[in-house]
Amino acid sequence: MFNMCGKYSTLIRSSFECSKTGTDPTGKNIYLNDIWPSREEVHQVEEEHVILSMFKALKEKIETKEPVALQSLENAHVLLYLGDSVTTDHISPAGSIAKNSAAAKYLMNRGFWGT
Repeated sequence: MFNMCGKYSTLIRSSFECSKTGTDPTGKNIYLNDIWPSREEVHQVEEEHVILSMFKALKEKIETKEPVALQSLENAHVLLYLGDSVTTDHISPAGSIAKNSAAAKYLMNRGFWGT
């Protein structure tokens, strides 16, 4: 619920107290400020559930890792050259690829998809 509300707070920041988010089982209106956690509540959850050692270990791995040398690419081709307004949502399939579709046939003919 917190992430969803975070998304909504950006959209309705100016109407935080007057935009109805929903209703409770008794029919009473619920507003975002009714369910929004205080900074203290967020801090308490962080203290109880976020393990600082996880981040320390990750930081050490990042800092001590040897940089990977860049390698040249040969015979590479551009798959898609798109403008800034196109996102992965526009080009990613929303579901599975049907086995009898043109996309499946294309992938199978090139050995990228099982038979």
